[in-house]
Amino acid sequence: FEVILLAYAWDEGEPQILERPGRGLTPELIRALTEKSVRKVAHNANFEITCLSAWTGLRLHPAHWKCTMVGAAYLGLPLSLDKVSEVLCLAERKDARGKALINYFCKPCRPTKANGGRTRNLPEHAPEKWGQFCEYCVQDVRTEQAIHDYLRRFPQPTPQECTYWEQDQEINGRGIRVDEELARAAIAANTSFVRGVHEDIRRLTGVVNPNSLPQLKAWLSERLGAPVGSLGRESLEELPAEGALPDDVARVLALRRLASNTSVTKYDAMLSFMCSDGRIRGLLQFYGANRTGRFAGRGVQIQNLKRTLKKGLDATREAVRTGYADLLFDDLSEVLSRITRTALVASPGNQLCVADYSAIEARVIAWLAGEEWVLEVFRTHGKIYEAAAAQMFHLPIDMIGKGSDLRAKGKVATLALGYQGGVGALVAMGAVKTGIDEAELPAIVRAWRSANPAIVKLWRSVEQA
Repeated sequence: FEVILLAYAWDEGEPQILERPGRGLTPELIRALTEKSVRKVAHNANFEITCLSAWTGLRLHPAHWKCTMVGAAYLGLPLSLDKVSEVLCLAERKDARGKALINYFCKPCRPTKANGGRTRNLPEHAPEKWGQFCEYCVQDVRTEQAIHDYLRRFPQPTPQECTYWEQDQEINGRGIRVDEELARAAIAANTSFVRGVHEDIRRLTGVVNPNSLPQLKAWLSERLGAPVGSLGRESLEELPAEGALPDDVARVLALRRLASNTSVTKYDAMLSFMCSDGRIRGLLQFYGANRTGRFAGRGVQIQNLKRTLKKGLDATREAVRTGYADLLFDDLSEVLSRITRTALVASPGNQLCVADYSAIEARVIAWLAGEEWVLEVFRTHGKIYEAAAAQMFHLPIDMIGKGSDLRAKGKVATLALGYQGGVGALVAMGAVKTGIDEAELPAIVRAWRSANPAIVKLWRSVEQA
C-alpha cells in the first residue's frame, strides 16, 4: 500500500498536489496532520484518516477532523461526493474520468506482450493519463472545498453528534474479532450439505445441473403441466402445501428450499473482510441511513444477522467445528445461519456485552407525539404489545396472554404502523406469515390508528410542515 497522489488546500486557497511522494511529507504537512489546532476537512474523512495513518505511521485523531459527508447526511443530502455536488448544483463537480483512471493506476493490470509483462501501470507508462489523474485529484479537493463552503450556511451536527462520530471512528477502527475456525468449518459444512442436496435433486429429476434454474424450472413445468416462475426462497414458500403436489415435486421443492439459504454467505463476508490480526473493521457507517440518522451496516451487515439458537448452542458449534453437524441436523444451512452471530467473539481475556434498545421505535414515536398511554406503559410494566391489543380491541389487558392471537395482532401493529404504515407494512412485517388473515389487516390498521390519535396527529403535522 502506498499513496501515489496527495492533493490538499489551505482554507479556500488553490489546491496543491504531491505526486508519488513516498513518505517524504513536508514538516509543515506533518505538523498540520498531527496538531489539534489545525482542523482537517475531508469528504468521507475516514478514508483519509485510515490511509494516511497506514502510510505515514502517524496517529491521526478523528477529533481533529471534520467530515463533510456526515454534514451532508445531516441535511438529508446524498453521501457520495459526486452526488452531493450534483444535487447542490455546485460550480465545482467531481471529475467523471476518475473511475477509469483509478482502475488504470491503482489496480494491478494483466501482464501482456504489449505492456512488457508488467502488472502495474506507472506514470511513465501513460504520461497523458497521469496528468489527467493529477487534475482529477486536484478537482476532488476543489469540490470538497465547495461542499464545505455550502454546508457552513446550514445547521451542522451538534458537538454531541460530533463526539458520537469520533467514537464511531474508534469503534470501526478497533473492529471485532472473528472466530476464523468456526467460520471456515461452517462454510465447509454448508458446501458439503448443499452438494448432498444437489445430488438428491439430480437423482430425482435427472437434470444435469441442479443449480441451473432453467433446467429445474423446465422439469417442474413438465411435471406440473404449467409454467413455473421464480424459484427464489420467498416464491417457494408461496407454493401450495406439500400435500397438494406430487410427491417427487414436493420433495424437490423441499430440497431446493434447503439449498437456497443465503444466510451462510455471512461467513464468507467475515473472512473476506478479516484483517491480518483476525478482526473485521468498518462495519458501521455513521448517519449512513439517510434522513433518520441511524448507523448503516457495511460489509458483513452485522445489523442483519439471524437470531441465535436458544438451545444446544455450544453443542451445535462443537458439531460444526468437528465436522459432524450434518449427522445431527436435516436443515443444516438454517442451523448454520442461526449461529452466525457467535462467529463474532471477544479477544482473549475479554467479554462481549450485547445490548439493544428495547422497543426503541415505539418509544420514540410515542414521545414525539405525546401519546400518553403508551408512555405510561413504558414507565410501568412495559408490556406494549399486550397494552396495544387492549387499547385496540377495548379489552382489559389481563385478558391478553403471551401466546394469544390478540397479542400477536398488537405486536405486529406496534412494529409496523407507528410511522404511517398501512396494510403493506403489516404484510412486510410478517403479519400474514404469522397466521393473521389478510382480510383482517385493514381493520387492524384502523384499530391501531384509533387507539393512537396523538401519533396520527403527528403524521399530519409533519406532512403540513
